[in-house]
Amino acid sequence: MKEIVNEYRESLLQSHKSDNTVYAYVTDVNLYIKYLNSKDIYLDETDNVTVKNYIEHLLEDGKSERSISRIVISLRSFYNYLKDQKIIRDIPKIYYKSTDQSKKLPEILTVEEVDKIIKIVDKDCNKGIRDNALLELMYATGMKVSEIIKLSVEDVNLDLLYVRCHDNKNYERLIPIGRSAEAALKEYLSIRDMIASAGVHNLFVNLNGNQLTRQGVWRIVKEYSHKAGINKDVNLNTFRHSFAVHMLQNGADIRSVQEMLGHSDISTTQVYLGMNMNKMRDVYMKTHPRH
Repeated sequence: MKEIVNEYRESLLQSHKSDNTVYAYVTDVNLYIKYLNSKDIYLDETDNVTVKNYIEHLLEDGKSERSISRIVISLRSFYNYLKDQKIIRDIPKIYYKSTDQSKKLPEILTVEEVDKIIKIVDKDCNKGIRDNALLELMYATGMKVSEIIKLSVEDVNLDLLYVRCHDNKNYERLIPIGRSAEAALKEYLSIRDMIASAGVHNLFVNLNGNQLTRQGVWRIVKEYSHKAGINKDVNLNTFRHSFAVHMLQNGADIRSVQEMLGHSDISTTQVYLGMNMNKMRDVYMKTHPRH
């Protein structure tokens, strides 16, 4: 089975799935296979009952509904691969309906909280100058972390004030940046070559001179949100979500925000409209004299 999973992993990579998606799918599949092994069930013997029992096992094991919903997607992908490879004849029914019908909205920062995080950075050292540029760019563009760490120096155009971004399918989009991000990037680019190793073209590098990793960005975000005293779960997507909501709150049209975020379907962007309306309703209830 290990060989099958390795070949499945390669097929995901060849289909231009992001590294994080591939990791999640393969992890979920390995846990499923571990379960099958414990029950002495072979892949080609699995059926609707097998999958149903596995989902019940996950629930009994305390897995969250969100995790199970993701695992269902992973298993569907894996079984489709098995069918394509003629390893199985029929795909079992893989279904799970969450009891929580409300879609959890991502947590966002206020404009003031973003300012606090960025202003807490000590720019008297190379690390601080880099971290300041990173945080400014994350908030200025709403780019995914996976996109930011792939940026090269050549992707930044400070004359025309835009960044050229490539998503996980290698689609290109140009995202404008403001004066604050421009100033931070200018300062960082003036010292970048002092810390970057020869031959490393990535815009953001770690203090060893190599490409900054996703884990490295996570540590930076956590470091400064903690120092700024932000009592929210600030994660790698928080700046992206905050960018989108703040743009909409300030009058940006949803199509423009969709394009900047790189969403192929506008319905993905529309979740931020709901967050925008929640903010507007909150302001109304606090300030309107006849609410």
